[in-house]
Amino acid sequence: MITERGIEYPACLGSVGGEKSRVIGEIFADYRRRLNAEDAVDSSSICSAAADALSRSPPIRFSGCIYGIHATLPEAERFLRQLTETGGEWMVFTPTGANPAIFGPDACSSAETGDGGGVALFRNNRTQAPPVPLSCGTFPDRRTEFRAVAQQISDLIHTGTPPPGDIAVALPDIRAEEGRLSAIFADFGIPAATSATLPLAQEPLIQALLLPLRVVADNYERRTIVALFSQPFFQFKDANEESVSGSDINRCACQAGIREGAAAGGKDSAT
Repeated sequence: MITERGIEYPACLGSVGGEKSRVIGEIFADYRRRLNAEDAVDSSSICSAAADALSRSPPIRFSGCIYGIHATLPEAERFLRQLTETGGEWMVFTPTGANPAIFGPDACSSAETGDGGGVALFRNNRTQAPPVPLSCGTFPDRRTEFRAVAQQISDLIHTGTPPPGDIAVALPDIRAEEGRLSAIFADFGIPAATSATLPLAQEPLIQALLLPLRVVADNYERRTIVALFSQPFFQFKDANEESVSGSDINRCACQAGIREGAAAGGKDSAT
């Protein structure tokens, strides 16, 4: 933080600085010298190093989009300002309206977000309008938000632009919201198809492959062992080459009175 803010420590303490501050300052200075000697950077000095490297490099036009920054620290702002002054095309999204979690271009304003605009990161930089209409809003719950989305889609369908097949709704976890979204779209008469896939970690095969590790991690819990022997991806046999299923393991455990794992009753409880 001291590096990112460009603070000279311990000089910034003035008369309140003591011996402890002096020692800490020497440690900071030695740390910076080591970074310079090894031509290395850390998380707090990377923006400063990037700004210095950019100032030494040949003129190059950069273009890009800056999004999600609430307030820049001095060294980060120095780097971003140098970057945007290369002459490229830039779109700057800043916090807009009453909710600082909502970002939009400076030209964006609506009844839901208040006056809009916010303070531009780079006052001398021309903020461009996005290539598509952008609306921002805050909602008390997901149902209200989905109904607002459905109403907007319904309005678009009635105008005929764009075609319904070109409209898509993206969610962080569509499987968790699939039922609610489908019901609300049905209320508005919007035909929709979902494309929800399982995360890799939740795929049945991956879950099955992790079960042997889970058996050990769970201290040979009875239910975990039964789950392992119930998987269709594995084939277990006893000494007589007879197949052993999860129901066989569960029956034997019940007959032996085994209800917990190895931690509850020793090794014999899990065998």
